[in-house]
Amino acid sequence: MSTLPRLDGATVVVTGAGRGIGAAVVRQLLRANASVLALVEPGTEADSELNGLKAVDGARLRVLAVDVRSTADVARAATVASSEFGRVDVLVNNAGVIRPIGLLGDLDADAWNQVLAVNAGGAMRCVQTFLPLLLESHGTVINMSSGAAYRPLEGWSAYCASKAALVMLSRAIDLEYSSKGIRVFSLGIPPTDTTMQGAIRASGMNDLSKIPQHDLTPPTVTAAVAAWLCGHDARSQIAKIEIDVRDPEFARFAQESR
Repeated sequence: MSTLPRLDGATVVVTGAGRGIGAAVVRQLLRANASVLALVEPGTEADSELNGLKAVDGARLRVLAVDVRSTADVARAATVASSEFGRVDVLVNNAGVIRPIGLLGDLDADAWNQVLAVNAGGAMRCVQTFLPLLLESHGTVINMSSGAAYRPLEGWSAYCASKAALVMLSRAIDLEYSSKGIRVFSLGIPPTDTTMQGAIRASGMNDLSKIPQHDLTPPTVTAAVAAWLCGHDARSQIAKIEIDVRDPEFARFAQESR
């Protein structure tokens, strides 16, 4: 029997939902009977992994092109969530980029800044904008983090800095809003078999680029953990903010999802 929750009546917003982990999270949430507002990067709609789901789950799935760096775009997404679903119970901040990869002295400063603008600034903007709806539902924020938040990796200065900022953002949300019913999780994600990992392999920088593809974690494993965190049991069973897909308490999801 699956250990994943039923999420009947819940609405979950997922950023970076067009492919990889984000798309896997959307599929898992739909299986759990949640309604999902899937935010995809503008210009990627034609290649979205969600295209096949629209006909099957149209009543519970709304796909919207949103640039998480744009306050206007995110505000429009919150309006859609309110008008079409009436509530938001969980926000999954999954949108993320890793390029540029390279030694700091070789990088374009503006490109470096854009990594922080998406990975940390985008998450902040989404939390801030959806906060009124999350306060109404006593909702949950799940920020997709990484071990790169805690240690530097050659060529990843922008990514590491952005994920460290995301961890601190998670702590700040908890400090400021846990007393008002908001729960936040910073979920560390292992090296995963996605297009981002393909860019990492192509760079040839640091040990993570050398991981064989068959040793990478399937996106479905992280998706299963994220879906479970959207349910009520997570709020009572997980006391800490910073957790990792590889933690022993999540081993059952890896077994079920592989």
